[in-house]
Amino acid sequence: MKKDLIKQIEKFEEELAKESYKHSAGLKDTLNLAKIYNKYKFLFTKENIKKTKKEYNKTKTRKNKLLYTFFIDAYIGNELKKISEQSAKYEAKASIKVEGKKIPFRQVPVLIMNEDKREKRKKLYEACKPIKKKLTEYSKKSWKKGYKLVKELTGKKYTDYCSFDNEINYDKLVKQLKGFLMKTDKVYSKIIKKNMESIKVPLKDARQYDYVYFSRAKPFDKHFKKDKLIPTITKFWKKIGFDIQKQKNIKLDTTERPKKTPRAFCMPVKVPEEIILVIKPHGGQDDYQAFLHESGHTEHFANTDKNLDYEYKHMGSNNVSETYAFLAEYLMSNKEWLKEYINMNEKTAKEFAKFIMEQKLYFLRRYAAKVIYEIKLHNNNLKKLDKKFKETKTKYKNKKEMYKDILTKATKIKYDPENYLLDVDPGMYSADYVMAWMFEAMLRQKLQKKYGKKWFTNKKTGEFLKKMWKYGNSGKNIHELAKMNGYKDITIKPLEKEIIEFFKRN
Repeated sequence: MKKDLIKQIEKFEEELAKESYKHSAGLKDTLNLAKIYNKYKFLFTKENIKKTKKEYNKTKTRKNKLLYTFFIDAYIGNELKKISEQSAKYEAKASIKVEGKKIPFRQVPVLIMNEDKREKRKKLYEACKPIKKKLTEYSKKSWKKGYKLVKELTGKKYTDYCSFDNEINYDKLVKQLKGFLMKTDKVYSKIIKKNMESIKVPLKDARQYDYVYFSRAKPFDKHFKKDKLIPTITKFWKKIGFDIQKQKNIKLDTTERPKKTPRAFCMPVKVPEEIILVIKPHGGQDDYQAFLHESGHTEHFANTDKNLDYEYKHMGSNNVSETYAFLAEYLMSNKEWLKEYINMNEKTAKEFAKFIMEQKLYFLRRYAAKVIYEIKLHNNNLKKLDKKFKETKTKYKNKKEMYKDILTKATKIKYDPENYLLDVDPGMYSADYVMAWMFEAMLRQKLQKKYGKKWFTNKKTGEFLKKMWKYGNSGKNIHELAKMNGYKDITIKPLEKEIIEFFKRN
């Protein structure tokens, strides 16, 4: 019976992945989740949740826990499918009008990123507010229903369920992140002020659309040509033993389509047999970062042991795969990699590596703030935070004000309150990112120790990674992988030390 269930889950997830791919890749407007969920409605029952909970309580094995949480998440996904479909359909068809020109909503981020005129960036950003308002209404309905379902099915609060599901102690993580924010505050303040001044924006006026434009890094465009993207990243992977263009289980989708989401993504349709890597290239360094990141996911899934149980290949937290994605992405902060693969000279490579490290610090602080905010959001904790991110006795007026205050405090960029739900991913994914950043620093230091400064040119690196990738998504969790590599557990200390020392030297 259990084997039959797993086979049906595999078919269901494969169909779901293909449908999501087609929609996000701009191949179809609609996202027909309801049709797929209805086809497999026999999976989404409280009876399956009860049975797998009983089995997990009896054995306490990860495999049974993964199956138990799958049925909880699938049941909730089934209950929320109509809201998800309506939201996705609205977003895909939505457009704005600026200066008499109609622009698809999903194309706006790319236009803002490339717009030299600040006033035009602002117009584009502001024109999206009515659409965001509508999308927020969908999010409100989804979260309200989601919280209720989690409580009903598990007896747990949302964050307690996520902690159980993802095997992360959020209280411990938040404590580390608050310390990180304070220890890097001084160096970050100088960096962000300088960065905004470089695009002629005083820090006190800086908005999200300004940072997006800055991060596009136009002065470096000549080094990151659109047509050289795939050959360059292919060269890197080949050097450590993987030919990403010839691997039969990998499909690259680089075709430009108007409704293709601008955010690159990897879709593991069937691990390891069918992995799709999707990107919408527009030119510039962020193309290269995104492609490296998603190719890290792709190689991880493509090199998972095919004999692993399905649960370990497809279920569980994504922080393990995010670690490998960051390991590839942050090669862009290594001047030796830039000289080797982008053909930069020493001076330019040093300048660009510094830019990436500054950007990395921004995102680390942003995601630290997101974790802190989201824990408070999900627990309806409106207690105000002071400058040191410590709780006070006073309260925020509402969740919008809380979002704006916490994100602005951490990034020094003015965050807009209307994103207070749109900037929240389900399942505390923000914490998965942070855990992955932490482990990536530890893993990279191990690779440097084993294979030297140019570990990214060594086939032994590929062999080492392949031994880790074989465990799939959750054959070993992030804590077990850290121990396997000689660490007691995941900690922010190596990453924190690396960042502070880098900016002391540079």
